[in-house]
Amino acid sequence: MTSYLKKLEKITSEAKEVLQEQQDKCKSFADQKRRPASSYTSGDLVVVTKPNQTNKNAGVTSKFMPRRDGPFVIVERKSPVSYSVANTDSLQLPVGVYHSSALTPF
Repeated sequence: MTSYLKKLEKITSEAKEVLQEQQDKCKSFADQKRRPASSYTSGDLVVVTKPNQTNKNAGVTSKFMPRRDGPFVIVERKSPVSYSVANTDSLQLPVGVYHSSALTPF
């Protein structure tokens, strides 16, 4: 390699190191304000946040619709942040899989 390419490689590697340090610094500051993810176990009662259901043709606005649906029972944990949820009446028939941010303790 020529001296120019060696110099360019050195500058590029230094820039990558500085960029990584700055990203780590920003992440540490952002993580200070974040809440820890809530952890549920199977059998916990939760309510599920529903999406906005405005239907202008039917004359229904989301302002008067309930924001959450439930209570439901946590059946199992699918991943670190998603849970399978079922009705309290029939635990064998799951309603769906929801992210932990869409679940609220009942």
